[in-house]
Amino acid sequence: MPKIYEEQCQLYIEQEIEDFVGEGTTKKGITQKAKEITTWVMDKFNRTISTETIRSKIYKAKSVESQRTSKPPATSIDDSTIPNNQVNQVPGGAQEVVAGLQGD
Repeated sequence: MPKIYEEQCQLYIEQEIEDFVGEGTTKKGITQKAKEITTWVMDKFNRTISTETIRSKIYKAKSVESQRTSKPPATSIDDSTIPNNQVNQVPGGAQEVVAGLQGD
């Protein structure tokens, strides 16, 4: 197969998978789509590719998509790492200011 046809075939497969993953997928749908792509590639490019290869590409693309669109895990603040006597402690804090005002 000439290189240009191979590149077109690869591009077609990638675009079909990307579009399919973007629509949402199910296990049954993935198998069906893999068979559809395999048949189309054989008809148009006269190239044999296994359905399992296409399925694995779909699962990989689905995994990448879900990682990209998922929110990062929420971080929790562990108050136990800050000693209670240091929380909101400001050098020259409020008590010194109040004492200074009373002395004036």
